[in-house]
Parts: sequence; C-alpha cells; structure tokens
Amino acid sequence: MTTSNRTTASELDPLSRVTARMFAVSLGVVSLVLSLVLSITPSGIEQTEQPWLNVGGMLLLTGSYVMLVVWADPVGAPVTSSRFAIFFLGVSVSAILNAASQIGSNVAVRDDWGLTCLGLSLVAAAPYLASVHILRLTALALTVAFGLALVQLAGPSFDIPFGIHILTAVTPSLAMGLGAAAYARSLLASLQAAASEGAEARLRHDAHLRRRLSETDAMGELGALRRDVVPFLLRLDRTGELAPGDELRAAVLASELRRAIVERLERGSLAASVDSYSDEDSAGARLTERQRASLRALITAATATGPGARGIHRLSLTLTRSKAGATGVLELASDDAEAVASSLAPFTRVMRMEFSDTEVDSGPEALLITFGFDSGREKAVVS
Repeated sequence: MTTSNRTTASELDPLSRVTARMFAVSLGVVSLVLSLVLSITPSGIEQTEQPWLNVGGMLLLTGSYVMLVVWADPVGAPVTSSRFAIFFLGVSVSAILNAASQIGSNVAVRDDWGLTCLGLSLVAAAPYLASVHILRLTALALTVAFGLALVQLAGPSFDIPFGIHILTAVTPSLAMGLGAAAYARSLLASLQAAASEGAEARLRHDAHLRRRLSETDAMGELGALRRDVVPFLLRLDRTGELAPGDELRAAVLASELRRAIVERLERGSLAASVDSYSDEDSAGARLTERQRASLRALITAATATGPGARGIHRLSLTLTRSKAGATGVLELASDDAEAVASSLAPFTRVMRMEFSDTEVDSGPEALLITFGFDSGREKAVVS
C-alpha cells in the first residue's frame, strides 16, 4: 500500500477526523476559558487600557475556532492548509488585539492570553497539516510573539529584563509548535504502519483462501491429503526406516489417495456441470486451474442439495473471447434471484479473488454472474 502521496493524518485515516474535531473543540474551549479568566483577574483588568479591543480579540478567537470546527466536519473534505491558514490568521489577529488593548499599561507578558492561545492554535494543526507546514506556522507565530513583545516594552512601568521578557513571550509558540510538529509526524507514522500491517494481513488472508481453494475445490481431497502424504514421505526419506505403524499408515494413505484420484476424475468438465454450455471460441482453455475450481465450486454449491433446492431451474454458462481477453457469463434461472445471490455470496467472493471484473446482477427471473479472465490482471498464483 502506497501512502507517500498522503501527508496528513486526516487524509490517511478518514476515521481519525472524528477525534481530530473533538480535539479542535477542546482546544477552542481551553483557549476561550483562558482568555476570559486572564481578562477578569485583577492584574488583567489593571493592565487593560482598551477593553473593547480585548473583547474584540476574544470574539475573533471564538469565531476562528468556530470556523475550524465547521471545516473539520468528519463527513466532509479534510481541512486544507489554506483553510487552516485562515484560522491561524484569525487567532494571530486576536493575539494582536489583546496586546493592543494593553499598550502603555502592560507590566508582564506572562499573563497575556493572546500569546498562549497563539501557541495552542499550533497544537490544533497536528491532525491536519504536515510537520513541515507546522514548523512554518511556528516560525510565523514566533515572529508575531517577538513583535508583540517589543511593542509591550513601551510600557512606562516595564522593568523586566529584556531577555526574560522576550523568552517569556516566544516560549508558548516555540514549545507548542515543536511539540505539534513532532506529534503530527508520530501520528502519521503510526497510521502508515497500521495501514501497511492491514494490507499485509489482507494479502495473507487472500493467499490462505486461495490455497484452501486450491487444496479443496481444485483438487478434491488431493490437496488435503498432501498435508498428510508429503510429511510422511519426507520422514521416511530422512530416517530411511519404517517406524511401528508406518505400514498401516501407508496403506491407509494409499487407499485414500486412490479414492481421491477417482473422485477427481469423476467430477467431469464444466460443460457437464451446467444445463447449457457455450464456448465457440475455446475460451475455456484459458481458464487457470484455480479459476476452474472457483467456478466449479459455485456451480456445485448452487446444486449441492439436489435440483431446485435453491430455487434454481436452469444453469447456463457462456464463454467468449475478444482482443481484450475473455468473458464468461453464468446464468442461474430462478424465481427469487435475490435469495440465490445471498446464499451464494461466499462463493461469489471467491470468484472475485480469482477473476477480474466480476459482477453479480440479480434480475427478475435470473441471477447473472459476469467475469473476465485471460487479461493479465488476474491475481498472482499463490503456491
């Protein structure tokens, strides 16, 4: 499975958008509560020269998070970098308004909610942006924080050392931005690893099903006997002597092997398995053994318990060839095609693994199964 063209967690795993949206809501609530608490504290009230600018910043902060939550709808398109940039711009302007409301009276930036909320906005980017993009926004946030810190130095009663003042201003954006970039990278790597493991598990499952199909449907009991006969012969070849009970075991295996061979020969051709068979172009010769097995397994299941047991009146198989490959149509005439399709679903799933472009169509009087083969797109043989 290739995931190189998917650079964010929300693009790679659509289900993660549900938790990502909840994460954005949580950060929004924290930011709003923080801005409100720091604005109504005694120090916050004393340092605010223009309350209407502070209130405007809080309203803009609220609107920015509302936009992000709306855009983060799990059933919609993922949040794009341009939309997140708009959200980040809104939070940045709210931080500027917060700082502007305190010009001339601010004595410490450590209790300015704008700088902290600016850092929290970077944390919200983890599910939606690549780590490189988050680092770019972090650089912009540091620039804004540094600029606001310089402006606050104009306060008449500002007596905090310059280095400590600047460090206090940029720390929220620096720490949260780097943390968000690391989290985004870790989250994406874990999702890619899970997707790769899932793809490998599906391949192993498909290989197991095909192997079982080859051992049972394609070879009758020969495939199952192979698991008994081969180890038995290998042990004899390795030891070079018969153990107690080996003669009886060999006789039993030989008897079962002869019976399985006879059963395999008696199974007949596909033409003998259906009521009507058409193959004017000899397309059937291009069927692989496993394709024949899956097709025969479906036909056998349709008539396993006697004629009409599944409500099937007639079976017709038509094979044709063209320049693009070969096509087969299996028609199962029935008064209840939907019920037949449901009962044969496990076998049609096996056919989809062995044939290309397998389609199942339930009509009013028949179930049509169309499949393609000999096109070079069939599944690779699993030995």
